[in-house]
Amino acid sequence: MCSLSDHNSPGIIFLLGKCEAVVEHLHSAFQKAIDLYSEVDFCNGSVDEKQQLKSLFSVSFNQIRSEMDFLETDQNTNVKSMRNEMK
Repeated sequence: MCSLSDHNSPGIIFLLGKCEAVVEHLHSAFQKAIDLYSEVDFCNGSVDEKQQLKSLFSVSFNQIRSEMDFLETDQNTNVKSMRNEMK
């Protein structure tokens, strides 16, 4: 496993590049989703159809939020575990 404190490791430089590329892609995809979500109000269609389209985004955004919350909880658990091991 790579250690972020080992800045001279070629592995961490490679991993950093991959992380930056994924974050850029994620940001771009999220911006496209937000833009498309905003367009729904201006498209032709019934209120029910527009609500169905917005619901697709809402379900997806909520799922992403749940996964992010899980990662944050898991990370906090790992930090607490590491602190307990150091005592």
